[in-house]
Amino acid sequence: MTERHTFTLDAKEIEAVESLKDLQSDLDEIKELHSKAVEKVEGIFASHAHSALKDEGYEHGSRTAFISDEDGKALSCRVGFEVKRTVSWDTEALEDVIRYNPQTAHALINVKLNVAERSYNKLVEEAAGSPEGSDAAELLERVQKARTTKLSSPKFKIIKD
Repeated sequence: MTERHTFTLDAKEIEAVESLKDLQSDLDEIKELHSKAVEKVEGIFASHAHSALKDEGYEHGSRTAFISDEDGKALSCRVGFEVKRTVSWDTEALEDVIRYNPQTAHALINVKLNVAERSYNKLVEEAAGSPEGSDAAELLERVQKARTTKLSSPKFKIIKD
């Protein structure tokens, strides 16, 4: 990260930044402890979650469960869990479906078109070196009509020196 700017702050603003810096340090430590605890508990509950969903005839979903000790005494908390399903498709197999039955495949298969940013930047460079009205310039103009960019709001983190 290149540092080119200096923000000049008054005493109250400096105090707020110092306070945030201290809290960030505490928060980083808490996050690390929390992450380790979550990892341990996820290992404990993983098989229970899959079994609970399977008992209801599901592979995925979200539920809430009570927690009890070996004597059946309930703890004063419950556990919420979710098992997500991710579906991916093999492109070559889908191309085979299209060849087998193009009419049905058209209604069945969704196609999303996009341009890799690296390819777009290469086209911009190519068009910049081409005369107006050239194929590259015309293609760039058409591609730019299809391109939308959106910037996020700035995110801030105090960096300890």
